[in-house]
Amino acid sequence: MDLEEHKVMLKQRWNIFSNYKQKEWWYSGVYDPKSGIYLGFSVLRTAWMDSIQVTLFDPRYDAPVERSWKGFINPKNPAGQLSLHAKGWGFSFDYTGQERDGWSCTIKTDDFSAYLQILPTITPFTKYDNKFSHEYTLLHFFRNRVQGQIKVDGRDIHLQDALGYYDHCFGTVPTRSKWHWIAVQNEGFSLSSLMNYGPFAQCYTQCFDSQKRWIRLDQDVSFECDPEYQWTKPWKITSPDMDLELVVLQRSQNRQKIPPLLPFIINIDHSECYVRVRGTVRIDGNWVDTGDLFGVLEEHHGKW
Repeated sequence: MDLEEHKVMLKQRWNIFSNYKQKEWWYSGVYDPKSGIYLGFSVLRTAWMDSIQVTLFDPRYDAPVERSWKGFINPKNPAGQLSLHAKGWGFSFDYTGQERDGWSCTIKTDDFSAYLQILPTITPFTKYDNKFSHEYTLLHFFRNRVQGQIKVDGRDIHLQDALGYYDHCFGTVPTRSKWHWIAVQNEGFSLSSLMNYGPFAQCYTQCFDSQKRWIRLDQDVSFECDPEYQWTKPWKITSPDMDLELVVLQRSQNRQKIPPLLPFIINIDHSECYVRVRGTVRIDGNWVDTGDLFGVLEEHHGKW
């Protein structure tokens, strides 16, 4: 089974009664050590409507640059490859490719553009959750090599050998969901951890170490922060196999209401943060220093 292809709502998308629990999304993140920026973009498909969110984080500026779109994505699928296309309201988006050759992405608005070539370099990891009434599959790629260009607000950022992340997730996800999630990496170490709270929760923690192995760590992870200084003081992320400190470099917050005129159907509070993580991870009984890892933290809660 090719986990890159779009998987849900392939037929009778408008049958809300059978499709309302089905969701599918893709997320890509690009960290460029030379410029210090992080670009994250996500594609969300639901039975009600689709949405795309693009965020450029640059701590040298006061706030991230955010662009978003809502509508209906045209999921073309020639020869088994992933191909998504969206255009409207001054926003265009094309995302296509497959694992063998990598992916290309073009994003354009009136005042923002990005063109990216994303090439995987290591094998991905997969996770399957079967809660009988809720099933969930994910595919994660770390250490992608990214070339391209970003133009915004007079800035022209050229990406050469930047470090990229890509995932594809789909299934019958609970309507009410809350989670904390990180995906961080450097040249020698990669780590992803999800704590999804509530019934039928999905949880995982995986790392890719210097010996080029995917290792599944303890899934009982605690994300802790000072509630009064949640985004300004460091977080602690701990488990029997991890002791990490997370620093938020820049934060984007958005509320998704889909469809816009019926907010009671999908109403999500979502924070996406560009972060630096450092600490130790226990591998083969030994505690290993991770070095400085860069990537994304999400805090998500709501109804969808």
